[in-house]
Amino acid sequence: MEIFSDVALHSSNRSRTPYGFLQSYILSQKIKKVFHGIMEWLTLNAVGLAGLVLTLVGVIFTGVQTFKKKKPSTKKFRLKEHITKPDGTEIKREIEYEEGE
Repeated sequence: MEIFSDVALHSSNRSRTPYGFLQSYILSQKIKKVFHGIMEWLTLNAVGLAGLVLTLVGVIFTGVQTFKKKKPSTKKFRLKEHITKPDGTEIKREIEYEEGE
């Protein structure tokens, strides 16, 4: 019986006994759980990091666009009118106005 238990505990023969199979199954489930935990952690961190990067890029882009925005240029115009009526009177007007683009 002692020889059988030594053989059953050996790693290559572990799944040949019910107890060894159970140990292998539990070990594989633990490995699977750890692997899934690591993958979930990496995925959440990757998504969080991507969100953070996109947020920062958006904030920087918005800030740059805000400071690059040109003030609307305005053009000043001066309109001079010189009208002579038929009775000989003269009317002179000068109008200044600004026009924005």
